[in-house]
Amino acid sequence: YSVDWSPVGNFISVGGNPTGDNEEVQVYEFDTNTETLFLLSQTKKDFNGTVNKVEWHPSGDYMSVVGTGTPDAQIYEFSGNVLSAIPTATLFFESGTDFFFDISPDGNYMVIIDEGESKLRLYDVSSHDELVYLSNVDCSAGAYMYISFSPNGNYVAVTNYAGSFRIYELNGSSLSFVCEEIVGNQARQIKWSPNGRYIGYGHFAADADEDELRVYRFNGDSVTFVDSVNLSAGTSWLYSLDFSPDGSYIAVAGSGFDGGNELQIFAFDQGNGTIGDTAITGVSTKGLLYVSW
Repeated sequence: YSVDWSPVGNFISVGGNPTGDNEEVQVYEFDTNTETLFLLSQTKKDFNGTVNKVEWHPSGDYMSVVGTGTPDAQIYEFSGNVLSAIPTATLFFESGTDFFFDISPDGNYMVIIDEGESKLRLYDVSSHDELVYLSNVDCSAGAYMYISFSPNGNYVAVTNYAGSFRIYELNGSSLSFVCEEIVGNQARQIKWSPNGRYIGYGHFAADADEDELRVYRFNGDSVTFVDSVNLSAGTSWLYSLDFSPDGSYIAVAGSGFDGGNELQIFAFDQGNGTIGDTAITGVSTKGLLYVSW
């Protein structure tokens, strides 16, 4: 369900559904010379449930996992080849529903979506030894899906499966509502561009008239639609998107895209927020749930 590149090394963390071996969390090392992946055997962890997201902390020495396991959230320490659960850095939620999260760029905060109670919960994770609860904010009813911190760490964007996204501002130890954009389709992934001026948004499309990939401009108070791309002549899902580190490209992954190219890359202009009309490249594969640069 989730993959993430380590910010300081050639490591990829992976999280997903339970298997017979109960190794829902794993870390792979990527050899840039041979372009091959190697599973690090001492990183295979039993999360006791489905992993919705894995994410490295900016230092690369820690990784967080959130899902519907036991516990629902866990911070791990990574030594380069060994992944160790920190016993005191866990969370348990009573609702037991899906949870997604994001870590602030400075690594000090984590925002978790409690879908069962329609809340965003803010935690201090600067010590890595525990998740210190700070506050929460109520969201409107609906199944909240993905969440993304802005590059400067001042804002959080979150999607609602009902077909909208909201932006909240981080004010010390609390979050405050800024604005909401109603799109109308079943929302999935959301990501900020590296310069923080734009927001990429992906959702479900029932027919050829609906554009699965959209970009909005954010001015600090509100969002404005800028550009969009249609990925299919029929029904399709855009499950995941990500901007390249320099902001020049957007990668999208999903199911039902034209030509069976479920992974596509588009040029992106960070100056004006426009997307290239056609994909630069694409890969024909089975449906993909997550993509990460």
